[in-house]
Amino acid sequence: MGRIIFVTGGVSSGKSEFAESLCSRLECRDSVVLYVATSTPFDFEMEQKKVEHQLRRNDKSWYTIEAYKSIPIEISEFCSLNSIERSVRKIILLDCVTMMISNLIFDQNREFDVDAVDERVFVEKKVITELKILLNFVKSENIDIIFVTNEIGLGGISENRLGRYFANLEGKVNKMIASESDEAYLIVSGIPIKIK
Repeated sequence: MGRIIFVTGGVSSGKSEFAESLCSRLECRDSVVLYVATSTPFDFEMEQKKVEHQLRRNDKSWYTIEAYKSIPIEISEFCSLNSIERSVRKIILLDCVTMMISNLIFDQNREFDVDAVDERVFVEKKVITELKILLNFVKSENIDIIFVTNEIGLGGISENRLGRYFANLEGKVNKMIASESDEAYLIVSGIPIKIK
């Protein structure tokens, strides 16, 4: 069974850099690193952040997959297209869960009505299902995975309903991943603290 590593912290706290250093430590001659980028850049600032992340990985021989849903299918198809055998040890860096959730909420340019109870329940089930499928896939395929996610629960309660909904959903997802993880780290101002 592969390892699940959980890396959380505030915005721009150094989560991605730390997760990348973990990948480099796990990487060996008989392994391949798959960087799963869940962000969908929709403005200049997001595009710049994407470029910064790419530049930081420039010297690495890692593969990048851009996906925020059906990730096990995306990984399997990518491995097949790139002739990466099933027996090769895979290390996956999923960066980040926060963007994955955001993209799933607004999937296919759908207008999300946070006031509609059935809509909130539908989206929550969709997000939880995506993560359960991914966790089961990782365990069944003997894959090491590092989840990067924001800890947004320390920033106070949002004054708008969508912000509160998002924070609660992210909190549930983070707890789910952390409970399944073998290791967990909290990044504070660039300093990793092992919490599990």
